[in-house]
Amino acid sequence: MKSRTSNIRDADFAIERLHDKHGDDAESREDYTDADGKRWDAIDILATKPARSSNGLVAKAEVLTDRRLSEDFTSHGRIATSLGEDVLRYFGARVA
Repeated sequence: MKSRTSNIRDADFAIERLHDKHGDDAESREDYTDADGKRWDAIDILATKPARSSNGLVAKAEVLTDRRLSEDFTSHGRIATSLGEDVLRYFGARVA
């Protein structure tokens, strides 16, 4: 199973390729809509679902370093908040 980070990265590359090939018409294409939907689904999962393992924590941290996502302040903030909540849930009691 691919990671959410890989799904976002793959969707970003697909969208970029479609823009390169079709210019402004890319956004009206079904393959663009599919790639964009997969990207948003993966972002939403990272932002709303608690990490269940260290791999989940790493996936959230890794996607936060992606340039394309860092330019999307809302999604970046939602995932950062989710990661912070996960860290506190797993490690907060041990630090305090």
